[in-house]
Order: sequence, then structure tokens, then C-alpha cells
Amino acid sequence: LDVNLVGPANVMFCAGRRMAASGGGVIVGVSSRGAFRGEPDTPAYGASKAGLNSLSQSLAQALAPAGVVVGVVAPGFVETDMAAAVLAGPRGDAIRGDSPFGRVATVDEVAEA
Repeated sequence: LDVNLVGPANVMFCAGRRMAASGGGVIVGVSSRGAFRGEPDTPAYGASKAGLNSLSQSLAQALAPAGVVVGVVAPGFVETDMAAAVLAGPRGDAIRGDSPFGRVATVDEVAEA
């Protein structure tokens, strides 16, 4: 919860205040599809990402009058070093099969979102 919700909340509050005072800005949170479908093996992870989504929606409404846009991306699995072992293992094909593209996202695709 500290990494996926409390930390981002602290950054969003601090950045949001500063952006609002200086005329606007953009805050983008990184969530997960686990926020929407549940994570039976890691329920705190799914709950923290769902909390991040709710926090972002609340901050979007609160900060919009000051010109601050708040959004969230929830890319699912991304081709990273952290995900490499899972994607190379027995679950890899099923994970890729969950996507209409038949593959996982790249870091560049998430950055461009």
C-alpha cells in the first residue's frame, strides 16, 4: 500500500498544489488492470491500484478549476525486466492471450499513452 497508494498520493498532493499555484499542469498515475478485475494472489496490490484510481478521479475534480489535469493509465502487463520471468514462464501465453493484440504492451506504448 505504501508504494502503490501512499507514495503516489503524497506526490500527487505536493505536485497538484504546486501546479495549481502556477497555473496548471498534468499528473498521470500508473495503475493496473488488477484494480478492475481483482488480484486473488495479491489482493493488497489490486486494492491499492483501485484506491489510486479513486484518488485520481477525486483529484481530477478538485484540481480541474486550477488547470491541473489528472489521469491514470492501466496498461496491464508490460514488457519489462520485472515481468520477463512471468512472461517467459507457463503463464506467458495466457497473459498475452488476454490482450486483443495477442501480446503485452511495451514501455514506449505506456509512455505515449
